[in-house]
Amino acid sequence: MKKVRKKVRSRLRKFTNNFKAWIRIGALSNNIYFRHGTRIFLVVLLTWLSLVLTPGRRTYDPFFDIQVGSVADRDVIAPFDFPVYKNEAELERERQEATTAVMPVLEFLPGVRETVLQDVFSFFDRLDELRGDSLIASELKSWKGYLDKNRPRSGQLTIKPVVLNSLYSVDSLLSLSDEEIVYLFDPVRSNILRNRLKDFLVSRMREAVISSEALDRIESESVKLRRDGEERVIGKNELSTIEQVIGQSMNLAVDPEYQEISKSLFIQTLQRYIRPNTIYNWSETERLRRLAAESVRITRDEPVLEGEKIIGRGERVTQEKIERLDNLRAELEKRQLLAGETNQVKREVGIALIYLVLLLLMGLFLFFHRSDLYGEFPKLLIIAISFFIVLLCSGFIVGSQEVPNYLLPAAIASMLIAYLLDDQVAIVGTFCLALMLGVQANFSIYVVLLALAGGIAGALSVRKISSRRAQYLPILYILDSYLLVLHAIDFAYRGEEITSVLAAAGWCGINDTALTRAQSKA
Repeated sequence: MKKVRKKVRSRLRKFTNNFKAWIRIGALSNNIYFRHGTRIFLVVLLTWLSLVLTPGRRTYDPFFDIQVGSVADRDVIAPFDFPVYKNEAELERERQEATTAVMPVLEFLPGVRETVLQDVFSFFDRLDELRGDSLIASELKSWKGYLDKNRPRSGQLTIKPVVLNSLYSVDSLLSLSDEEIVYLFDPVRSNILRNRLKDFLVSRMREAVISSEALDRIESESVKLRRDGEERVIGKNELSTIEQVIGQSMNLAVDPEYQEISKSLFIQTLQRYIRPNTIYNWSETERLRRLAAESVRITRDEPVLEGEKIIGRGERVTQEKIERLDNLRAELEKRQLLAGETNQVKREVGIALIYLVLLLLMGLFLFFHRSDLYGEFPKLLIIAISFFIVLLCSGFIVGSQEVPNYLLPAAIASMLIAYLLDDQVAIVGTFCLALMLGVQANFSIYVVLLALAGGIAGALSVRKISSRRAQYLPILYILDSYLLVLHAIDFAYRGEEITSVLAAAGWCGINDTALTRAQSKA
């Protein structure tokens, strides 16, 4: 292992010499402005890169680290009154319930009965007119005369074309037998049929009659019937279709003397002229349903009041509490307490200043206590590149909801600096980098503690590597430090189950194993 170190340091000296030649350090090494200017430029550059790699630099989310299923590490108190909005699924369900509760609207048309009766009367009046025509009357016999002459040879009577043409001129859709035509033209029988139709229609069309197609479109068991300026709720089963009305007429005795032929004519005439007196007002129903859906309140009945505790420290974070936090966040943005161009610029400037101060403190430590490292710019580059690698990986992990924060590779920088430069510098750098990672993770003290534990353990463990057999010792050191911190935070402080703590330590172990393998190959 000592040979490996010598080889690495030899290559580092060679790289230093080449770098000095490239930037002509030899000519400018005594220039104090150039010497300090390059260091300040490196600090500013790393500050800018750190700011760019900070996911939440533009918007401030005070609840960034509170997730469903976790245990809250602090109290969240409402700073003011704010409403709680329903989620999309809840709104959709309530709107669906509101539209379903709206009963279909039916319109009763009182003029339909008079129109139907008028059409029936007009039909029989035209028959009376035809009956008074001498040409047609001469070709027809009375019903009684027809029976006396043709009963033994029933079915052999032939109606003259002039009679058929006259009848079809009254109604071309009727299809009658010869016997039915003679019955229909008989004044006595025709009057009986007319009166029976009148009584049936007057009686039956007092109630709602609807088409079967409209009835099939009604899904609810109750409907709202509008009639004579009033509305009343009736059952769907109280509605009758045209087919049902015609079926009811099957049991009606029209002409007791000649039941079969009179009932056939009755049904044919009824089918020809009856029509629905009730319609399904689809447009009005849809309008009412749309109004019902729009009337559903988008907020819950109970708002959150000022001073009310939304989440308590040590409590399990549920979906309901997350929804309240989302509403608080939205209200903060609405009041421009989180958003706005000015606030965003102020936030970015503030984060950049924190990074700048931390890096300057690191630089001052090197200037006053490790002037040998401060004077060698390539070694400062090693520290800066180590910081950049960790911040780059951390920016991806923090910005992703799927990747746990346990995978933060905080030990990379400390192990690289300790291995290539010095373990004391690695420890100081770990403090600086851990605070920067905490800022990058939305000012999370949780991330700071994890980074400190892993980084310091990684820096101290490098000193113990004296052979290839000892190259896995950093895993044990770092894993033990992570387990101690995770136990203190998750188990003792936040109330997590021991299985969750061990699972988190497992993620950290995976991270450290990959890091140690990469270092051993180097």
